[in-house]
Amino acid sequence: MTPLSLSSRSALMRPSLLMVSHCVPTWRPSTGNAEGRRRAWQLLAGVSSTHEVYLACLSDGPVSLQQWRELSKRVKQVVIAPLSFWRRSVAGLISAVAASSAERFRIGGAFAQPVNEWSSRIEMSTVLHTRPSLLNETQQVNGAKRVVDVASLAAVERGALAGCDRLIVRSDADARAAATIGLRAMVLPSMGAGLTLTGAEEYAALALPATLKKAA
Repeated sequence: MTPLSLSSRSALMRPSLLMVSHCVPTWRPSTGNAEGRRRAWQLLAGVSSTHEVYLACLSDGPVSLQQWRELSKRVKQVVIAPLSFWRRSVAGLISAVAASSAERFRIGGAFAQPVNEWSSRIEMSTVLHTRPSLLNETQQVNGAKRVVDVASLAAVERGALAGCDRLIVRSDADARAAATIGLRAMVLPSMGAGLTLTGAEEYAALALPATLKKAA
């Protein structure tokens, strides 16, 4: 039997991570929600350097073949859940009254099938949520650290973070604010930072350049 190289052993040892996203991650968005898509891509690029990523994301616009290929290079498996016109329309009406309720309605149950299937056969070390409203979509995943990306901690209701183990924030101020409510936080500015969730020395954080020449 041929001995495994160090790089091969590291690849085999990579923990599994479930990422659920409110949008399709991409570095070069051609439709709306550009900021959200780029942030989701930044998170994906960071965790895919240390984990085997299983990605479930909501279709928030057309997805090109190039975007699909870019995602496929970063993840073990990807499921893009469609968003019906009816659900999108009703969520729009609800948002006039309560934005957080509108997003929960818009997303509700969209990831049930892939999350159930993956969690039943794969031991996930971490579940990464691109928004707090997605925490409800992964309740069936047991034993995993639950991490949530937060754009502004001041805009999030305390109850929305129930069950969260750690936050990803954009500023030191939000990291200090997280500590006051008993939550650990990692700071990941929108550009030019690395991210690792394992803490293991063999998994170095990925440094993201200010401008990516290629998507992968």
